[in-house]
Formats: sequence, structure tokens, C-alpha cells
Amino acid sequence: MSFVEQEDVFAAVQPVIQGVFEEFGGGKKVYSDWTQIAYRDSLLWYGSDKPDLRNPIKMQIVSEHFRGSGFAIFAKLLENEGTEVRAIPAPKGGSRKFCDRMNAFAQGQGLPGMGYIFWRERGTAELAKFSAIANAFGSLFGSSADRVEADLLLRKVANEAEDLLPALSAAERNEILDRILEARDDGDLDTANFLKSAYFVEYEASGPLAKNIGPERTEAIRQQLGLGVGDAAFFLGGKPEQFEAVAGRARNEIGRELGLTEENCFKFAWIVDFPMFEKTDEGKIDFSHNPFSMPQGGLEALMGDPLKVYAYQYDLACNGYELISGGIRNHKPEIMFKAFELAGYPHDEVEKRFGGMVKAFRYGAPPHGGCAAGIDRIVMLLADEANIREVIMFPMNQRAEDLLMGAPSEPMNEQLRELGLRVVPKD
Repeated sequence: MSFVEQEDVFAAVQPVIQGVFEEFGGGKKVYSDWTQIAYRDSLLWYGSDKPDLRNPIKMQIVSEHFRGSGFAIFAKLLENEGTEVRAIPAPKGGSRKFCDRMNAFAQGQGLPGMGYIFWRERGTAELAKFSAIANAFGSLFGSSADRVEADLLLRKVANEAEDLLPALSAAERNEILDRILEARDDGDLDTANFLKSAYFVEYEASGPLAKNIGPERTEAIRQQLGLGVGDAAFFLGGKPEQFEAVAGRARNEIGRELGLTEENCFKFAWIVDFPMFEKTDEGKIDFSHNPFSMPQGGLEALMGDPLKVYAYQYDLACNGYELISGGIRNHKPEIMFKAFELAGYPHDEVEKRFGGMVKAFRYGAPPHGGCAAGIDRIVMLLADEANIREVIMFPMNQRAEDLLMGAPSEPMNEQLRELGLRVVPKD
């Protein structure tokens, strides 16, 4: 398509694909709200650049709750540059049996395992104990009393708590109350309410991580993830590229096991803002995706940090599969030369390898863009098949053999001579 921008392509594609799925999707619900998700957000939230949005679970970064904590593995790991800890919320997954099963799943994926925390109701006696002190202490939060009045109230609460809560020592009672009172007097109501919720709630955090990082950190994690009684969270740490894919598969497995993944529907998302460049293992700058895409910001963007340049590159994901890929193409030779220069290609090499394209640009190629669909993958989803080989006319087997054509086969000597090749026997 000529003289188009990214949104023009999206507007042209959506009604076509949506219509195909509505007509041939076997009556499954086809969602029309096609969200746009940045590539990096997709990896963070879903562990994949082709997310399955039927599963509502979104992963989050929780590094700060483990930095300097009593859980030495994560605390030490976070001292290294480029590392982080991510949480996978698991609503209604709060049983030790389920947590152990998911830990075994991670080990089967090649990781040492996944740490976890799950939240459960306190025992009856303990719940009564915490409820009593919470009720006795409740008026302190809404009070506008000065410090003297607050101190009197604190002593009154402590005396009442001594009878109500024999399981708590006087030191424990006073320490908790003092910390909340100090936070309130300092005007830090957020901290005061946080401490109140950390100690006076009707549920408790369990699991090895909870024991190591303490109630304040586990409560902060619970609040960030929006979890409650009967819920769990799993944790993975390191450099994201080392665990992201496994985290994504764990998210999918959790969604399936807990019945969170919606069935009999199609959910689409455009994945956008792909990075133009990436750093290789050798520390060199190279193209991340299509080198012929137009960089966002044009030539000016290429004058800065190449790792912060995004391309007008996009994919359409549906139910965990990539259906369409495309982009707005570069049509200016000066931008093309600069982009390849950043990736280590000199001017003369670009002219030699892509001379025809450069010449077309100089003649005045219009701004252009588009996309290409994976028809086989679309048919696979419409046919409700789990394997793309089921919808390909003459598929290869898992050894990459075409059984119909008997390929690959041994080459004949005449063919080798024609190509100027010689087979060298193995030692």
C-alpha cells in the first residue's frame, strides 16, 4: 500500500480478518477490540511477543520487594546489572500442592524452579486475636487527637490487648502499635495504613519466600499484584532474556490449570514498537528485526542511541500465535545507509548488495507499507487444530522430510557436477 501509515494498515486489515473468523470460526466469539501492545510490554506481561490474551494473567516486576531482603538468592542476584525479579499472579492457586506442581513444571523447562507465596486464611484463634486488636486500635487511625491523646489511647489499647490477645507479648503489641503511631504522626498515612494491613488482616502469607522476606514485603507484593485469600504468586529472577520464555509458558500453564483461560473465542492484539536494533552476545549492534523497516523518528532518531530506536514493525497475534507480520518500509536512501552503518555495514557494501533498492529509492519510491498473513496458521486456528501440519497439504515430518516427494534424497553425480559441488566424506 502506498502513502499509508501504520494505523491505515491496521484499519484495512481488521475488518477482513475479523470477517473471516466470524464466518469460518465455528461460532466462537470473535473479540473486536484489537488492542495495541508494545513489544517490550508484551514480553514483560506475557513472556511472549505473540501473547494469548484469553488468559488474563499479567506478570509484573517486583524487584524492589526482594532487594536487600532475607531471601539471599534474589537479593544477591539483584546486585548484578540488568537483572530483575518478576511475579506471575495465580488467582485461586493458593494451595501448596498446586505451587509444588508449578515448581516442578519450571524444573521441567530447565530452570532450578520457581519461588512462590500463597495467601490463606488465618486459623480461628489467630484470626480472633488479630480482629480484636484491629477493632481496639481502629479509632486511632481516624482520630485527629494530638500526641498526648494518642499516647493515652495507645496505652489503653495496649492494656485491652493484654487481656484480648494473650498470644502476643507486650513487646510485640507495643512495637506494632508504636510503628503505626509513628507513621501516622509523621503524616505518612500510606505507611500507617500499610502497616495496619500488614499485621491486622484476615489472611497470612505462606511458603518459603514468605518466611524469608517477612510480612511487610509479602504484604507489599500482595497489594501490588491485587491478590487475596486463596491466591498465589510465582517468582522468577535473572536477566529477562534468560527466563522470559519459560515465564510465558508458566503463565499459560497456570491459566490452563486454574481454568482462567477463556475458551471458544478469538482474541487479537497488534504487537508494535519493535526495537530496530539489538546488542549481540559479542556486544555489537545488529538489526533486531527487518532492516528495511522505517525507524520511528526517521533519520534524526538514528543519530542517538540505536538501542532506543523503534521500528514501524508490527505483528498480529491471536490466541498465542502470530498470524500477520508487516511494517512501514523505509523509502529514503539516506536513512537506509545510516541504519546499515549503525549495524556495521559500510556504504559501498550496501550499494553492492542492495543496489537495485537504493536506485528505486533515488528515483522516488513512495512511502509504502503493508503486511503478509500466514494462511496456514489462520486455517489451523479456524479448524481448531493444535498442529499446523494438520492443515498443510504436503507437510514435512519432524525430521524435515517430505514423504510424498521422498525429499531430501541423495544427489546424483550429474547434479553435483552441474553445481560445481563435491561431497567430502566424513573422517
